[in-house]
Amino acid sequence: VLKPCDFPQIKNGRLHNEERYRPYFPVPVGKRFHYLCNSGFVTASRRYWGFIHCTARGWRPAVPCVRQCVFHKVENGESPYRQIPYSQGESAKVKCYPGYSLPNGQDTVTCTENGWSPQLKCIRVSKECSIPLLSPHLFVNPRNDKYKIFHYLDFRLQCGHFHLYLYNISTVDKVGPCDQPPELLNGEVKGTKKEEYSHDDVVEYVCNPRYLLKGPNKIQCVDGKWTTLPICVEEKRTCGDIPELEHGSVHFSIPPYNHGESVEFTCLETFTMIGSGSVSCINGRWTQLPKCVATDQLEKCKAPKVTGVNGIQPNKKEFHHNVSMDYKCRGKKEYKHSTCINGRWDPEPTCREEESCPPPPQIPNAQVMQTTVKYQDGEKVSILCQDNYRTQDTEEMVCRDGRWQSLPRCIGSTGKCGPPPPIDNGDITSFPLPIYAPSSSVEYQCKYLYQLQGNKKITCRNGEWSEPPKCLHPCVISEEIMERHNITLRWIENQKLYIKSGDYAEFQCKSGYRQTNTRPPLRTLCIDGHIDFPSCSIYMINSKDE
Repeated sequence: VLKPCDFPQIKNGRLHNEERYRPYFPVPVGKRFHYLCNSGFVTASRRYWGFIHCTARGWRPAVPCVRQCVFHKVENGESPYRQIPYSQGESAKVKCYPGYSLPNGQDTVTCTENGWSPQLKCIRVSKECSIPLLSPHLFVNPRNDKYKIFHYLDFRLQCGHFHLYLYNISTVDKVGPCDQPPELLNGEVKGTKKEEYSHDDVVEYVCNPRYLLKGPNKIQCVDGKWTTLPICVEEKRTCGDIPELEHGSVHFSIPPYNHGESVEFTCLETFTMIGSGSVSCINGRWTQLPKCVATDQLEKCKAPKVTGVNGIQPNKKEFHHNVSMDYKCRGKKEYKHSTCINGRWDPEPTCREEESCPPPPQIPNAQVMQTTVKYQDGEKVSILCQDNYRTQDTEEMVCRDGRWQSLPRCIGSTGKCGPPPPIDNGDITSFPLPIYAPSSSVEYQCKYLYQLQGNKKITCRNGEWSEPPKCLHPCVISEEIMERHNITLRWIENQKLYIKSGDYAEFQCKSGYRQTNTRPPLRTLCIDGHIDFPSCSIYMINSKDE
């Protein structure tokens, strides 16, 4: 049974006409209400009014009101020509005048729930430096007791009778650690946080379900400062029906299937799963399905023939499914590992060194990516184009053989849109046109008894339509279905009944029958054409009951 939603506690905002609606709570899944935010905060859609939806996972958006900071006059620093609004979690670069700096040598400020952090104020730095601690064989030129800020030194290393000159070395003799990695709006740090982060430490981020990560997914600590934080943008595309798995089944899950959400597959008892049983909805498409292979038909793996291998443990000619082997490459001390998966080794055994890629390049007309992190073969980075630009062909670049390939492009679209996208069991309320001007809107309506889910109005922006709504199927309650479960409708006695998605149907057991299990209950919910019907069994009276 889906859990209803209690009255929403909107931090830094309030429900529209909340005193009028308060007596109607809790409300069922599917209900939505207007809300507005306090001064200095904006709705998740960045409009004056926002919608808050009751879902199976509670109220969405989870953070209805986010702080909006204005980047304006910078004390003792360069100010922008116009006031620029930033949302909570976004950062802005600050350029201080010579001799001034933000606290702790930072060069960015971040919009937080309490405003800019740190404040838009550059403070004077002293940073005279004393001579750094040197080893006995390292000499410096010029040698003074004190050095002024931005002064550079030349070092000379004496090795026996030879001298090695290292020029233009900064006076900073020790790189600093970093504070805790910054919070990511609609995302979080992957893995466990450390108490302290040193120079060169790398932290990886992931976005919450329904949000797509744009920019480098890793940031690095560079001399006390973190490189550019990625952003999580809402991905409105959802996935269609869950694909069927031959010789397998999926645990029942409730639509819609948003970006980042997963479903779990299992195989029948005499079959073995090849691949991951967790299948995710990514950018509107399901990831690769696993396979269910008959257990008695699983293939063996032959011992791999890899150049540069010193030895394989255990030393066998054949390996059964799911059996691992270790191998050592020439000149290496550590072993590598690989597992036999239905006749193929995973990962493929190799002694070839994989080339890492340099930090991803900056794509013209895309949001700035400042990163020092190297990436391994196969890793991807997604970009976000600047306003009034859109990606062409792909949004991701991929690291292959030490080079970034499939580079995206950000191009400028007349901004016009073609015909609105069609939806199942519904249509637009107006006559379709071949071309729509920027900012044009159309509305959808569903067929009789179908329930509209999402925003009925879509808008043309940057040459693309916003996400259209869906029409959820009604549920059919027939005499045949009720006869099969030994139940009848409690209030209505029709031969056939249709109810909308999101509405409840209430049943009762037929005379002489009773409900043996409390799940599913007699009062159950219609969800996009599906009802989990309760069942009743015949009521047997024994001598004790008499």
